[in-house]
Amino acid sequence: MKRFISGMLALTLMLSGCAVKKEDVTITLPKEYFEMAGTDAATALSNNDAYKSMTTNEDGSVTLVFDADKYAKYLEEYKTQIRTSLDEIEKDTETFPNITKISVNDDFTQFDVTLENGQVGLMDSLSILMLYMYGFMYQVLLGEEAGSKEIIVNYLDPSGNIIDTLNSSNME
Repeated sequence: MKRFISGMLALTLMLSGCAVKKEDVTITLPKEYFEMAGTDAATALSNNDAYKSMTTNEDGSVTLVFDADKYAKYLEEYKTQIRTSLDEIEKDTETFPNITKISVNDDFTQFDVTLENGQVGLMDSLSILMLYMYGFMYQVLLGEEAGSKEIIVNYLDPSGNIIDTLNSSNME
């Protein structure tokens, strides 16, 4: 009985996070990640204390090692940056006069774009490239291959009815 109680206590401590040291997180960013961002790895990652080490690989990809807590904080900061960018698109009535609202799910795989006039215009359709980029970049930061999950963009009329749905898997 003592062994059972001791085992349950140890399991409870592990599950609650008390007695378990968080491991480092290692992710590899493909060279395309930096091309999408319009910069090179050294510039993009300089002055960033989120990671412990950076290794540039022969294929141009970069492997980063993060402390688990800093990695979680870095992801949250990146999510905030994406949401701020989406807010800026909503407010940019000069460039995107038809977009009134952009909603997104937690893993940035679905974007719902509400359009003022209920029709997808040229600038609205160009916004999809940015939305795909945000979704793909977030996947990469999770350590997944860009495009491993589909990015769905729903264009909605002011009443919330779907006008059009675009899927990243159909990109050519």
